[in-house]
Amino acid sequence: MEKLLFILLLLFLTNTIRGQVVKVNLQEKFIIKTDLPYEKVKQMNPDIVNYDIVGGNYVGDSAEFSIALYNANRNNKYDEKEDILIVSTFDAKAVSIYPSVSSQPIAEVNTIECDGKKFSVIEIDEKGTYVKIKPLADDLTNPDLKVFNKVPDINFKAITGDTINFRSFLNKEKYVFVEFWASWCHNCLENFSILKAYYRNYADQLTLISLNIGDSPNEIQDMIKKYDLNWTQGYSTDVIGKEFLLYGNNYGALFDPSGKLVLICHEPEEIKRFIDK
Repeated sequence: MEKLLFILLLLFLTNTIRGQVVKVNLQEKFIIKTDLPYEKVKQMNPDIVNYDIVGGNYVGDSAEFSIALYNANRNNKYDEKEDILIVSTFDAKAVSIYPSVSSQPIAEVNTIECDGKKFSVIEIDEKGTYVKIKPLADDLTNPDLKVFNKVPDINFKAITGDTINFRSFLNKEKYVFVEFWASWCHNCLENFSILKAYYRNYADQLTLISLNIGDSPNEIQDMIKKYDLNWTQGYSTDVIGKEFLLYGNNYGALFDPSGKLVLICHEPEEIKRFIDK
């Protein structure tokens, strides 16, 4: 009887903790993720430093992530349909403001998901000083925002015609690099030589997946033949682009062997420091 009462008390306390409203203070100024180094973009567009993005971190027993608000019309009020709520990996200092699974207008966001844990958005301070969220114990609804911190559990279509789940490439030994390219992207074509070297020299440490954006099947086949691209090739879609937070040219995401996101980059040279470990 005492054991049963202890279990019931434990369940009560657990559900009480899960139901607490948490205030996430937004005390830091975040910057926009760009496909060029931020300092270079700042030289080209000095106004970028005036973009109003404030953020902070949520730390819980089962999830950690950053929350940010983007005041799109710069009127110092974070409550209008143009303003954006963003979630990102923990302690992120730069975030993407483009529409994605992790970035949506404030008015459209009621729930957030991170690592399978869901949270209800209770209150957003119109001055941008805090966001209040509440952990949800058992919620089966689809989240409005998801933290992109691991390989998405979705499929893509390979040029062979096969439908493949991204997570099927995970194993205990290899990193996975998913990169996006198009025939009109000069930098993407230049990066093929780097990726080919990775494919030759790091076959035991790295799996490559290249997804094309917008070219026809015949154009893709011609480019594959021209550049001798022998690793997995497939087609990107709007859904895939939003899941991977796709922005800018020659974009790529690197995942460790467990599927955890470790790097978003626009220059594939950046992944070498991981696979060289």
